[in-house]
Amino acid sequence: MIRFLFGYGVLFIVLAGNAAPAKFDYLRAGSLVFSNVTVVGANATDLYFTHDKGISNVKLKYLEPELQKRFHYDPNAAEAAEQAQAHEDTRYQREVVASLIARPAPVGETNYPSSSPDAPADPISERALIGKPGPAIEFEKWSGPKPQLRDKFALVCFWEPWSIPARKFIPQFNAYQKQFTNNLQVVGVVTREVASGDSGGEAAAFPSGIDSDGKFGARVGVNSIPYVVLMNPKGIVIYAGHPAALNEKLLQVLLARE
Repeated sequence: MIRFLFGYGVLFIVLAGNAAPAKFDYLRAGSLVFSNVTVVGANATDLYFTHDKGISNVKLKYLEPELQKRFHYDPNAAEAAEQAQAHEDTRYQREVVASLIARPAPVGETNYPSSSPDAPADPISERALIGKPGPAIEFEKWSGPKPQLRDKFALVCFWEPWSIPARKFIPQFNAYQKQFTNNLQVVGVVTREVASGDSGGEAAAFPSGIDSDGKFGARVGVNSIPYVVLMNPKGIVIYAGHPAALNEKLLQVLLARE
């Protein structure tokens, strides 16, 4: 048995004892094409495999019909599994916040008084970035043109095309980029390049840096997606957490301070 840990739950992928793994010269999933593929397992929603550039997973719903049948794709079961994962993500986020609140740390160097109503968040852990310089927004590769960040706030949004909860916020991020274009730059962060139509809904109207090794996300302390980090033009983190805590009115107040 091979065990993979994805997100917050343990996903078991079982390979039959003596069965040879499925191998394909090419595997197409939507607009993506992988070569030299060896399947290592599957569950109700995803196919997991190695290929000539590493290890990946794709949604069964994006495979060609014959492969969906081969790997027992059931649309109803897949939808139920994705809803269950979204529920688990929410539960995990609440548990993390509760555990941090149980051991509060000093506020540190912030631009706001502790628990100020004007502040979008207060740090609750020694590792919290709020009030501290964030990591440099630098990536070797981008999906979309490299953003111009000088003298602008940066709203760094961690998302993935396969994440339903993350995709739900793409229209909101797009709206922020359009409304506050003069002093805010939305920057996405993904683990692989985003193909056209890969968001499964409204396309992202902002560039996304490719954090293929996860180092940038680790420096920020991302523990779930969607996740955002808001930095002022000096690179100081004002907010880090779920994007639901931000809204248009709050952003207007924050951006007007500079």
